Amino acid sequence: MAEELRLPATRMRRGMMDAGTRESGRDNTTSASDMVAPPTELAQGPRLSAAAREPIPASVEKTEYLGGTARHLPTDAACAGKVGDGTPDGRYTHHCCLVRRGETAMALAILTNGGDRAAVSRLGAALVARLAADEAPGSGDAPR
Repeated sequence: MAEELRLPATRMRRGMMDAGTRESGRDNTTSASDMVAPPTELAQGPRLSAAAREPIPASVEKTEYLGGTARHLPTDAACAGKVGDGTPDGRYTHHCCLVRRGETAMALAILTNGGDRAAVSRLGAALVARLAADEAPGSGDAPR
């Protein structure tokens, strides 16, 4: 599946929540660039048409859950994403999201080894703020 989705660094070696397989050394791996590819596609294509991709982040943005990076963003920013960790052992923490504010859209992926959700969330918001400050006028809605 990862090859079909053009995610070259992603390796699926076990099913979700399959602790026994993971303990035997077969874990799933990915990269930040692979994790940011789906939200980038949702923001700008080119594989999906606008009609196919626009409803997805719009519906996720309407959820009432404001965890992860979303809780630290200005109220006029919309965030569609997923926060996760290696519960119960807490080995990994990640947040992958598409943040939209005005005409600017940013795809963001943060992956850690041993991080905690609060730190990842604050880092995500800080990166969004920094990228928004650096945004060149007229750059459109292409994710950075």
